[in-house]
Amino acid sequence: PMEDYKYIGVIGEDSERTFCCTEKMAKEGKLCKKPNELIINPKAKYVEKYDVRPEGDGPTRLNKQYLVRETGFHYLTMSYCSSAPGTVEVSGVTRWGDAHGLLPGETYNF
Repeated sequence: PMEDYKYIGVIGEDSERTFCCTEKMAKEGKLCKKPNELIINPKAKYVEKYDVRPEGDGPTRLNKQYLVRETGFHYLTMSYCSSAPGTVEVSGVTRWGDAHGLLPGETYNF
């Protein structure tokens, strides 16, 4: 749900949101433990994280379903936290629906 978005990443001294744990942050151990990982505050109730690790040079797939537990706006957020250089290409389809079918257009937030 929308209210859990604030628990993804941290707001720094410069008022900018940082999503990925840095080496420095991990060494300090206050905000996160592992560098190059998405920062999710344990207070988040419904944030789910799926790690996708490439194997070789070919494409890597992620096929997941998320059970919506509360009515309201929901976010699909993607983050690339690796320190390795390279290009990331994301393509695919998302489908948003409920027990009665696809969601109405006014809920489709673009």
